[in-house]
Amino acid sequence: MRLEVRCRSLQVRREFLIPSRSYLLHTFNPFLSESFRMGDDTPTSSSPSVSATDTLASYMSAPQWILYAVIVAAAILLRWFELDMRPLHHDESLHAMYGKYFYDFPTTNYYKYDPMLHGPLLYHVLFLIYCSFGASDFTARVPAAFLGTCFVLVPLLFRRSMSSTAVLLMTAAIAFSPSLIYWARFIREDVFVITGVCFCLYGVAAAPPKGRALFFFIGAAIQMCSKENSFVHIAMMLGFYIYELLLVRVRNRTHEPFLVSTCRWIRQYPFQLALGTAVGIFIYVLFYTDGFQYWEGPLDGLWRKSIAYWMEHHKKERIVGPFLFHVYCLSWYDSLFVIVALYQAGHLYWRSSIVMRLIALATAVVGIALPLLFFKTIPFEDVKTSL
Repeated sequence: MRLEVRCRSLQVRREFLIPSRSYLLHTFNPFLSESFRMGDDTPTSSSPSVSATDTLASYMSAPQWILYAVIVAAAILLRWFELDMRPLHHDESLHAMYGKYFYDFPTTNYYKYDPMLHGPLLYHVLFLIYCSFGASDFTARVPAAFLGTCFVLVPLLFRRSMSSTAVLLMTAAIAFSPSLIYWARFIREDVFVITGVCFCLYGVAAAPPKGRALFFFIGAAIQMCSKENSFVHIAMMLGFYIYELLLVRVRNRTHEPFLVSTCRWIRQYPFQLALGTAVGIFIYVLFYTDGFQYWEGPLDGLWRKSIAYWMEHHKKERIVGPFLFHVYCLSWYDSLFVIVALYQAGHLYWRSSIVMRLIALATAVVGIALPLLFFKTIPFEDVKTSL
């Protein structure tokens, strides 16, 4: 008995040190689905939530489904009620009007890449909305409200990795998040970027093996057709691949690095990879050329205009404010997410070995030092005032 407990303790300890792909989804540890064993991505056959006869209706009890419906209904109300009551923000007016120009003169005022206006997807969607429902403040915000409402349903897509309680909590957190409600009523690229990220996350973590590349590259294309921060997301993904690979090598574990498993998947599904890549490229080229008529667009969006423009703008402080402005906003409006993130970080830190704690601390130090070295325009006096 003691040996069994000891072995399970070592297994749990190993999972916290080098988490598996399924564990990366487990933000709310106390609420994980019982269908996932620690260290195993394969669902147990005994769990009704992932059995062969699994249905969506059986995932939650009747009272839970009623509560879920109430949460979703409240989310819909918060995102759609009097959508046009607030006057258009400066950014909204630009997006709405350039979409109107495209709508009024589609043969001449079609989208041509301009870094100030970001990617083409928003303007093509607005063109479609204006053609279907007319142009107004309300219809201009319809795409954001629609995608913001769909985002509330995303946790249900990952139900195989979470218990029904976790799905309810995450759905409620998204439904009532002040920041997410605000951006779901704001016609800008933010909700489109979130949609692309959700596609990528689903493709990597929850889609059937043969469909992973398709979902991932559709998500990547949506991001690149929406806003230039897609370059940042690509850098973050590559950074994770490299960091996790080095982490596994340092710990000398038998756990397969994510980069290695990805290469194995590529060898196993080359056709699916080629198909997903082709679909992603087609979406990108289709929107940036405005239906294959403006061929300067794809290269302008990739680097010719985009990177230089935004690198230059990152050197400017167009709106003066405290250096920790976004920390204040996130902590005030979405304190629940901040609390959960801090809890999870502390949970993983204290459950890890001394070596892993040192690695975590070193990573934090490097993460703080790099901005100080490469971005010398940080107003340190402003930081002191903010603190």
